[in-house]
Amino acid sequence: MPTTLAEAVRRLGPTSRSDAAPVVLVMAGYLRDGEQVRHLVQGRVRNLVCVVARTDERLLVVVDRPGRPLVESLDPSTVEVRLAPTAGDPHAVDVVVVDGGRQLAVCGVRDLVEADGLVAAGRPAAASWF
Repeated sequence: MPTTLAEAVRRLGPTSRSDAAPVVLVMAGYLRDGEQVRHLVQGRVRNLVCVVARTDERLLVVVDRPGRPLVESLDPSTVEVRLAPTAGDPHAVDVVVVDGGRQLAVCGVRDLVEADGLVAAGRPAAASWF
């Protein structure tokens, strides 16, 4: 069910919301009119705060890089998103985004339900004969 960015942020845990706040403000500026956020996660890339959102149109990745944030808009039909355990933290996962030959690991994602949704939303529906 499509939601606004604010609704997606409210689904995050308090620590994730706090960490994501400055990056979410950047992301808000890159959302298109009417674009709906389906799933949102917050983690770290090389110790920089990062958010990944699956919208009804694309996968949007924003890394809070010093000087200028890194913003990637990815075609969901060509991107693979998968989960891996976070080393040393049984309550977090790494969200791995693979786009062609590029791979980005967003480490320490604490909102497991949102991470699962981010991955599941990108899987093709199972074929059905009925």
